[in-house]
Amino acid sequence: MFDNQEIEVLTLDTDQLNGNKTKTENLIELYSRIKTSDSGPKGGTPNANTFFSAKLNLHRFWTDYSGSES
Repeated sequence: MFDNQEIEVLTLDTDQLNGNKTKTENLIELYSRIKTSDSGPKGGTPNANTFFSAKLNLHRFWTDYSGSES
């Protein structure tokens, strides 16, 4: 599935206490570790005809509603 594809994944969290974003990011990180070889780039490379064909690139975003300004 998604042979030779590089997929950009953006996680956006408006409720950090929920935990779903963290679970999703952990799964994507695990997927990337499975694809990473000792000599290759982090997250591996897009492949064809394998179970882990696509390369996933994770981008994180969260909102801060605390009201404090930095």
